[in-house]
Amino acid sequence: MTKFVKAFSKMRQKGYLFYALMVALPLLNFAIFYIGVNFKNVIMAFQKYSFVNGEKLVEPAGWFWFKSILKDTDLIGYVLKNSLLYSGTMLLIVMPITIFFAYYIFKKYRFSTFFKIMIFTPSIICSMVLVIFYKSFVQSVVQNVIMQADKTNQILQDDNKARVVLLILYVIMGFSSNILLFLNAMSQLSPSVLEAAKVDGASEMRTFISIVLPSIWGTVVSMVVIILASIGTDQANLNAMFGNSVDRPMHTIGYHIWVSMFVNGTESITQYPYCSAFGLLVTVVLTPITIVVRFLMNKFGPSDN
Repeated sequence: MTKFVKAFSKMRQKGYLFYALMVALPLLNFAIFYIGVNFKNVIMAFQKYSFVNGEKLVEPAGWFWFKSILKDTDLIGYVLKNSLLYSGTMLLIVMPITIFFAYYIFKKYRFSTFFKIMIFTPSIICSMVLVIFYKSFVQSVVQNVIMQADKTNQILQDDNKARVVLLILYVIMGFSSNILLFLNAMSQLSPSVLEAAKVDGASEMRTFISIVLPSIWGTVVSMVVIILASIGTDQANLNAMFGNSVDRPMHTIGYHIWVSMFVNGTESITQYPYCSAFGLLVTVVLTPITIVVRFLMNKFGPSDN
């Protein structure tokens, strides 16, 4: 007991106890919600659940679920096309515009404070509330007033029109949340460096490309990695807008995995293995792609050195 007290006192004096307490919770969280949960999901992907006389029966399924997923080529085409559409919109449209707009606010140009308030406002509103207001606006104003459509020509009941409506919402929500990250990264720049570039006669575009972009490149790479990794989970607000009743041609990967858990509107444990197999398959494909893209961006991207 005395040795334990001495060891405890020594750890406290050297700061080891504080360090141990600080890392204990994150490590426990990682062990339970990442290793534990995902380990069970991997096992579940090779099982089949059924009920016999009210009792759950677990049987080995081998590669059954993976084969059934890969055979459904129509579904793979739908979910892959839609997921890439939303992720591509975020990468090629939202992110570049967000970076430039963050630079505009960072340089405190005219109306920058007004734009900052207007852009940040959606990010502090609950996403579900924002979706409800947006859906009401589309149905009441866009459809009835601007387009003057009748009740038989509902915008959100047409897949192509509904996809455009969702893309606009996706851009709005992505723009307001991402700009804060880039603005914070730019705020770390030394004002003396920007003043020196101005004295040397560098244009705004040259300052942005040669000084600002290399300085925030780490944030850009992180955002690209997050977007690529979220391809398998992003529902693109489909559940918030339509619940669990979206046609398959509208499904993203994340939404399809979510909605596949339900049978006749009720969550069914028999669908868990299918969802686990789908998620595992997506992880196996996305992980190497994300790692390679991150490596290439870090290797060939601009550097502030």
